[in-house]
Amino acid sequence: MSNIIFESSILWESVGVAIDHKKVLRIHGYKDFLKVRPRILNAAIDAVKEVLLYSTPKVFYTRTRIIDNKQGLVELFSGVELYCPIFSERLINCDSLIILFLTLGEKVDEEILRLQGCEDRPLGSIFLETAARINVEVISREFQKFLVEKLSREGKRLTMRMGPGYQYKMGKSNDKISWDLMQQFALFDAFGQKKPNLLLLDSGAMLPKMSRSAIFGVLSNKY
Repeated sequence: MSNIIFESSILWESVGVAIDHKKVLRIHGYKDFLKVRPRILNAAIDAVKEVLLYSTPKVFYTRTRIIDNKQGLVELFSGVELYCPIFSERLINCDSLIILFLTLGEKVDEEILRLQGCEDRPLGSIFLETAARINVEVISREFQKFLVEKLSREGKRLTMRMGPGYQYKMGKSNDKISWDLMQQFALFDAFGQKKPNLLLLDSGAMLPKMSRSAIFGVLSNKY
C-alpha cells in the first residue's frame, strides 16, 4: 500500500437545506407551539429564512494516509501528528483520515451581530444564532452522506465523526476523554499549503464563528 495523499484541500459546497422553525423554538424551551405568542413565532420563522439567505455553506476537506496509530498518537503521511487516547479505539483499522473544516461564511456572523442592536427585533440575534448552529449540524450530516456514498464505491466506510474540544467515552473504562481544542492547529497543518479559508485564533476558536472542524476515519467494509 503506497503512502500517498489521496486528496488535497478539496472544496465542497452545499446549496443549503431548509430548517424547521420549530427546532429553534424547542431549543429555547417552547414545547406547546399553539401557545407561542405570534411575535415569538414570527421571530423563529424569520430566523430560519434568514439563515439560508446569509449562509454560504462550504466544506474544505482533505484525505490523507494514516502511517501509524499507537496509544492514541496518530501519525499522518503529511508528517502531522494528532493525539487523543480515544483514537486507539475509534481509529483502529483505519487506513486514512478525512479532515474537514465547515463554515457558513462571514455574512451570517455579521447579521447576528447587527441584529443585537435592533430594538424592534429583540429575539432576532438569538434566534438567528440558534438557526445557524442548527444549520451547521444539518450541513455536517449532508456532507457526511456525500462521503458515505463516495467511499461506498471503494468498499470503505466512515467511523464516527470526532472534533477537537469535545468529549468521548472510552469503550472499556467508560471514562470521558477530551480531545484538546488546540489540536485545531494540527488539523490546519494537515492541509499543507492549501489551508481552509478560515481564521484560526490563538485560543483555537475559528472565524467565521459559525464554523466547525472534524475528522472521520476511513476503513474497509470488512472490519
